[in-house]
Amino acid sequence: MPLKFEEDKPGISPPGIDGNLEQTFFSAAKGDHDRKMRELELGIIGKWLGGENNSPIAIAFICIVACLTLGAICAYIVFWGTPSAAAAAKSLGGKDVSFLTLVLGYIFGRGSKKAD
Repeated sequence: MPLKFEEDKPGISPPGIDGNLEQTFFSAAKGDHDRKMRELELGIIGKWLGGENNSPIAIAFICIVACLTLGAICAYIVFWGTPSAAAAAKSLGGKDVSFLTLVLGYIFGRGSKKAD
């Protein structure tokens, strides 16, 4: 039997309806609405990286993976490449390590600050 509201009286539940049941229904509806709004606000890239609280860490993780991959490629070139390519790879590897430490400093330094 579907619920039928005959009058709109704020704060008063219709006859036969428990106020707790009504509150539970509206809380669930609000949760569904909030979830749908977050999905619409995030967009395609936001679904991959997360919301505003998680996206900086997700981007830093992507940078770390890219730096480690580039470092592995540079190490391969240094050990098994030509001498001129090895010199270029050493230079690029040094820059890669400095960027990696910057990203790690961002991740671990971000959590240590306290709000005043």
